[in-house]
Amino acid sequence: MSIELDIKSKLQKSLASLGIEVNVDDLIVENTKDPSHGDYATNTAMKYCKLAHTNPRDLATKIIDAIDKDGIDKIE
Repeated sequence: MSIELDIKSKLQKSLASLGIEVNVDDLIVENTKDPSHGDYATNTAMKYCKLAHTNPRDLATKIIDAIDKDGIDKIE
């Protein structure tokens, strides 16, 4: 399994735990343009904040709290 697909799967599961059902193919995980910003980036919180009835920052925090962090060094 690719790293991007693993991250997408973890995102999908964390969203499902928050009551947001999405298809893994609808999630975007990409390399960052600037390596100082980490290895990967996603727009998941921006894309699904309306479904969660919250703002992107709050949804991002909920995703971070719910995501399986096995194999992930740091999430911001």
